[in-house]
Amino acid sequence: MQAAQAQRAIDEALQQKQTAEVATAKLQDSLQQEQEKIGGLIQEVGAARQAMTASAEQQRRALDEAQERAAALASELAGTRREIKTQSARSKTAEDAVTRQRQASERTIAELRQSLQQERSKIGAMARDLTPARRPADQREPPRARARQSG
Repeated sequence: MQAAQAQRAIDEALQQKQTAEVATAKLQDSLQQEQEKIGGLIQEVGAARQAMTASAEQQRRALDEAQERAAALASELAGTRREIKTQSARSKTAEDAVTRQRQASERTIAELRQSLQQERSKIGAMARDLTPARRPADQREPPRARARQSG
């Protein structure tokens, strides 16, 4: 009986050993599969990292280019603003000169009109003075009659 019990114990131990070996084989297979998955994931992560690095580099270059364009445009805008300011100042100066010229012309015209009026008055006075001299001699007043009229 002891031999039978010992044989059963040996059989059970063998059975457990075989079960353990099968379980170990399954675990090793699972481990191998997990390691393969991890290797694939590591490759995917590496590829993603490279893509991100390349993308980040492209974005950095694009950002640098955009900043350079913005700086160039800002410089061009500043230059345009300076030019507009200069043109505005020139325009104001020219406008002031035109206003002064117009005012001077208006004063000159007024002076000329006044001179013309004075000349017309002189001519009218001369014409009045000459009118008696133009009359025929029989229509002229004697100098005494003129003196009486003016007195």
